[in-house]
Amino acid sequence: MTNLRSFLTLALVGAALAGVAHAAPADSITGAGSSAAAPVYKIWGSEYAKARGALLEYSPVGSGAGMAKINKHEVDFGASDVIASAADLKKNDLVMFPTVITGVVPVVNVGKIGPNQLRLTGDLLGRIFTGQVAQWDAPEIKALNPGLKLPSRAIRVVARADGSGTTYHFSDYLSRTSPAWKAKYGVASHFDWPAGTLAVKGSGEVAKTVLATEDSIGYIDYN
Repeated sequence: MTNLRSFLTLALVGAALAGVAHAAPADSITGAGSSAAAPVYKIWGSEYAKARGALLEYSPVGSGAGMAKINKHEVDFGASDVIASAADLKKNDLVMFPTVITGVVPVVNVGKIGPNQLRLTGDLLGRIFTGQVAQWDAPEIKALNPGLKLPSRAIRVVARADGSGTTYHFSDYLSRTSPAWKAKYGVASHFDWPAGTLAVKGSGEVAKTVLATEDSIGYIDYN
């Protein structure tokens, strides 16, 4: 699997939403939300257990599901890569603060192409993810990669099926760089993808699917 981080790194903030009434110092804490922030919360959970003798349990269910859970008071905190509105915070008696900075990158699995060899533009990425460019040897891709041997095979797009902050920030970038993407989708945390898209839940599953699927492209958080 090839990581194109030299091509695209999007700064984003993972933020925690917590109820105003906090857990007692020695209580176990439950959280849910952003899969991008999950590695950090896992480390913090381990350190919290050592320091306080209690658990910090975090479920990487995606930003949308995490916000829903904290709004219903099913967890002690939710984590989202999408900033909640002031109205929603007030309505649900929540506070929100930044916890993690990460990035979003496209990843590909195309033949023997190695890390940082494949070149794509934001406009071309948008056309790939809308299905307008469907072959790896399309003229637009070949023009940017004259030295690469590109296969004459269909592009397999892998995307998020769940409400996702990663999707939100990826779509925000594409809306700024790709007229084709902006016209069809715009900015959101969830989309109805074109037929044939391999839609999975969580950044981890996107990475696994791209790794297991030849000729595929997806997008994940980079941490």
